[in-house]
Amino acid sequence: MIRTPLLLAAGLTVVASPVMAQDLLERMARAAVERAATAAAQRAAGAAVSAATAQHPAPAGTPPPSARASAAQAPGAAGRTSFAAPAPINYSAALQSPRQLEFSAEDAGGKQRLMEFSRFSCDACEGGRAYGSWIGHYVSSLFGDGLPRRVQTMRVGDKIDWQVPQMGGSGRMEVINDQPIGPWACKQIRWTITRSQQSESRLGLFCEMSGSATGWFEIL
Repeated sequence: MIRTPLLLAAGLTVVASPVMAQDLLERMARAAVERAATAAAQRAAGAAVSAATAQHPAPAGTPPPSARASAAQAPGAAGRTSFAAPAPINYSAALQSPRQLEFSAEDAGGKQRLMEFSRFSCDACEGGRAYGSWIGHYVSSLFGDGLPRRVQTMRVGDKIDWQVPQMGGSGRMEVINDQPIGPWACKQIRWTITRSQQSESRLGLFCEMSGSATGWFEIL
């Protein structure tokens, strides 16, 4: 009777060992399945990102972000062909003379608008009218070639004022800039007529050119 419990205990030990081994194998199998599932999910996510990139590629010739940032900080090429107002709208290196320059309708029409604003009746004048914007009629030294010769010597900020009693007002010509246009030296002008406490202005342009008796010529 004493040997029976010992034999039973030994039998239980023998039986328990295979059970524990089977449990260990099952846990190892589950871990392997989990690792395989995780790897498959990672591969699927990578494939999705690649597919999205392929569907929305960057435009051909698009530089990397660092290059785009550098380009944004660099001055634009347009700045090299921009000019002070009144700026021409057709400038190119192929032009042979500043007289070939063209301007916007606003700038090109400014002279006529200022003339109309300065018009007044004049019985002794041809057509019965005169214009206060005709500076040479009020400053004799500026008649004809006298005006471009005077402009040639003027600096930015210099002004010429004249009175037009018949109009009840006055005029002013002021050099507001001296920026070149291409190879030509130029001076930008503001013309202003004031009458009856109202005023009208326009922009003008004088440039230096070969072939002119004075060297300078009124372009606008």
